[in-house]
Amino acid sequence: YLNPGQQTGDDYYYFYDWVINPGCVSNRVPVTGVVLTPPAVPTISQAGNQLTSSSATNNQWYLNGNPIAGATSQVYTATGPGSYTVVVTDPNGCSAESQPVLITSVQEGSLAGSGISIYPNPATELVTIETRDHAWISIFDLSGQRVIQHLELQSLEQKTISISGLAAGIYTVQVSTTSGAWQVPLSILP
Repeated sequence: YLNPGQQTGDDYYYFYDWVINPGCVSNRVPVTGVVLTPPAVPTISQAGNQLTSSSATNNQWYLNGNPIAGATSQVYTATGPGSYTVVVTDPNGCSAESQPVLITSVQEGSLAGSGISIYPNPATELVTIETRDHAWISIFDLSGQRVIQHLELQSLEQKTISISGLAAGIYTVQVSTTSGAWQVPLSILP
């Protein structure tokens, strides 16, 4: 097509210029084009933070247009707010993407009895996290983007994190330990 920016719809036209030189000519060889049908567009059903694809296999979950590493099963539990989609790819490499599901907040686990403390909340410049178990901490903004990467805390460790570079607003602190995972809202004041 002469203008790749122009929309061609479902039809594509290919033009070839064949030049036959004098001399030895081969037999004609038939060429067959195959148009593959993409898989059915998946749908997402939601129960709280749990998202389920209508496709039992070949799933890849996305958050805000970015693939979620390792999220390839039929069921995915949302870890933070954002726009979630699932792409199903068949064995031929054809794919279909679901309509997005918007998660505005995650179900919050109570920290009571978890051995985890996060203070002060609301905070302005620093936040302290304590845990009795080995833990991994991440902080997400409202769009679901990770703004503080996986911090690792050893058992009975206390870590103070600078949040002075983050804009005022509501964030989600995700805490994962060997005994469970929690999402806790964190308010950052100006």
